[in-house]
Amino acid sequence: MNANDGQYEEFLAELRLAGLVVDPVPQRVTFAAKASLAWRTIDAELAELTYDSGARRERLTLVRGATARGSWTSRRPA
Repeated sequence: MNANDGQYEEFLAELRLAGLVVDPVPQRVTFAAKASLAWRTIDAELAELTYDSGARRERLTLVRGATARGSWTSRRPA
């Protein structure tokens, strides 16, 4: 760090403020940017769900018997 770093940071802060006043970011852009951050961890979340399902499948087999597969089915009423 040197003596000019403080001045540089002040200049950047003023420049950011001027940009927000003159040309503000549209609200829909901010919303879309925040929403896109939710997708950063989607792979890890899906992997966790898959792991949990596999762990539960072993327990379900013990409860339901040797032929249980842990899958869901839907039937229409007759």
